[in-house]
Amino acid sequence: MVPIEQNADTCQRIALINPTKFLGNLLIAGGLIQALAADCRRRDVQLLLVLDQRYRPLLERAFDAVEFVWYPRSELLRPGQPNAWKAWWRCVRRIRAFRADLAFPIEDDSVAHQLTRLSGARRRVASSAERHPFGFHEVLPVPRSGRRPPESHIWFSYRDVLERLDLAGALPVAPCYIRLPDFESAGVNGPESSTIPYPDVDRGSGIVLHAGATKNYKKWPLAYFAELAKMLLERGDRVFLIGAGRSDAEVNRAIIEQVGEAARGVVDLCDRLSLPQLTGLLRNVDAVVGNDSGPMHLAGAVGTPGVVIFGPTDTALWHPLVESVQMVENRGACDPRCRRRVCHRQYACLQGITPADVLDRLPVRPI
Repeated sequence: MVPIEQNADTCQRIALINPTKFLGNLLIAGGLIQALAADCRRRDVQLLLVLDQRYRPLLERAFDAVEFVWYPRSELLRPGQPNAWKAWWRCVRRIRAFRADLAFPIEDDSVAHQLTRLSGARRRVASSAERHPFGFHEVLPVPRSGRRPPESHIWFSYRDVLERLDLAGALPVAPCYIRLPDFESAGVNGPESSTIPYPDVDRGSGIVLHAGATKNYKKWPLAYFAELAKMLLERGDRVFLIGAGRSDAEVNRAIIEQVGEAARGVVDLCDRLSLPQLTGLLRNVDAVVGNDSGPMHLAGAVGTPGVVIFGPTDTALWHPLVESVQMVENRGACDPRCRRRVCHRQYACLQGITPADVLDRLPVRPI
């Protein structure tokens, strides 16, 4: 570690660097970050948030009196961009121009730690002693998993980072999601590039299904989603399929094909909604069903009932923060040797959860 400069503990300019690509992580940490922003405003401390550019439409209006730097992850990953390094360097220069007294990440994330190292802050703090120990003035020994109940959830790890930095202020005492603005009442439909207007969905008019996930070991069988869609259509629900990217688009097409003639009641919205539009859709349906993924946490954040299907993921660490989003899991089917990416029973934990199991947990529409 490097020595801390004199008077570095006087923090009037704080940079929280959290460019995670996972929407669920941001929604879980967001309530704590909002509390930090409010405390900084009360103390006349300037706060810089470094977040992923993709979440700008969703989060820019969720924080008051803060500065933003938007990490250009999509631009850096886009094929055929020989000058992508310029976008990365512009991001670093904007962070350095803030001239933070304190810079830290809240996630155990390699990009966040790299940007913290390069921030030029007078005090640079890491949040992982195991993976990112070099180039910082201090490393916080905050465990991310294996914590004892009732503080097993990742939310408590995020909270501990702020507490160990004496930034607790008026933090929430119990886990909670970020408070999102009401995009619908504000007339915010997202970027002009959206291919459809804001969905005309009245409250209680259907069920959203999200069959995608960032990892294959999180995916409930596609045939089960198709069977669940049939059941929902038979009981009179409209079904909305959401997702983003080629993989989700292929999954949604396959579900519609398996549903067959009844698919006239299925609306495929993959790649057709901005994040504010998706938020509005989730606010205006009966319920949401999906794999362990960002949209399920988004449903929880806006107060919509849901059922999230867990496979080998650690539910103690990642379960929804609200009771309205129920978990379904079947870990008793697992082999003791199983790991998330190495399964000895063909992911029986997911295969053993039936569409009827999920349907039983969904709210019934009033007649």
